[in-house]
Amino acid sequence: MSDETPVPPRGTALWNPVAAVWWSLLLTPVFGAWLHALNWRSLGDARRQQRSARWMLVGLGILLAYLLLDGLVHDATVANAIARATGVAFWLAWYLGPAREQVQVVRARHGQAYRRRRWGRVLGRAWLAAIAYALLSADRKSTRLNSSHGYISYAVFCLKKK
Repeated sequence: MSDETPVPPRGTALWNPVAAVWWSLLLTPVFGAWLHALNWRSLGDARRQQRSARWMLVGLGILLAYLLLDGLVHDATVANAIARATGVAFWLAWYLGPAREQVQVVRARHGQAYRRRRWGRVLGRAWLAAIAYALLSADRKSTRLNSSHGYISYAVFCLKKK
């Protein structure tokens, strides 16, 4: 691997790329790719920043596809299996590609001697986004359940009427 990352300005603050990888296990690679894109920007590497941003956008597309899949696949077991398989595959592809690359570049250039950004605000935003997504996903499931429940209730009502 060639490392053409420009030397960052003295005192550049970064999010720990290893911690970003671990948090991405919990919060999806969208979170890690976003932080890595910000790190690449701080490191002055626009090409890698854009690549990380593309990974983030693909991840957002996958999350959107999960919501659509939930509406199309009525068997929750199948929908969950598809979501888990694609989620794991996406995380592995992201980790084995650009995420691991950033970990190696930061380690080679700085070791542990770099200013670290604080996690509070960024994790707070990430958890709010995760909660909003979970509520949106749960709302779609309950809406689908309630709408089918309505059809069943109406059918039972009609049968009782006869």
